[in-house]
Amino acid sequence: MTPNAEQTRSSHPVAHILWAIAFIALLGLAARQAVRTFSAHPNPAPPEVATEAAADEKGFAPASTRGGTDGDASWPPGVSLEQYAQLQTGMSLQAALKLLGEGEEVARSEDYGLIVTYRWQGRGRVNAYARATFHNGKLTTKAQSGLE
Repeated sequence: MTPNAEQTRSSHPVAHILWAIAFIALLGLAARQAVRTFSAHPNPAPPEVATEAAADEKGFAPASTRGGTDGDASWPPGVSLEQYAQLQTGMSLQAALKLLGEGEEVARSEDYGLIVTYRWQGRGRVNAYARATFHNGKLTTKAQSGLE
C-alpha cells in the first residue's frame, strides 16, 4: 500500500522540524522589530522640566532624585499608587513630570493641538505602570495597572 501525499506530509518528522524552525524565526524577527520600535525613542522629556533636588511645595523631591535602599520610603523604584493619585485633571505636563519623574513618551499627535501620552514604570505587580495623556500641556486622562 502506497501512502498518499497528505499522509506523507503530516507524518514526516523532518517536515515538523522545518515548520517549527520557520515559526521560531518569524517570532524572532517580530521580537527584534518590537524592540527597535520601543527602544528608539526620539522624544525625551521637555528641557523646561526642572530636575533640581529641591522639594516641591508638597514636600516631594523630583522623582529623578528619589531612590536608595537605606530605609528610604521611595524604594523600590517606580511610580506608587500614592503618587498616581496626586495626578489631577488639568495639571501641567511639567508638574506631572516633576512628581513622577521623566517617564517615556509613548504617543504624540498634533492633529487637534499637541496631544502627548507618557508612561511610567510602576511600583507593585510585575509590569505595573501609570499612563497619562496631556492635551496642549494639560492632563486630560490617566490610567494605571497594578500600582501599589
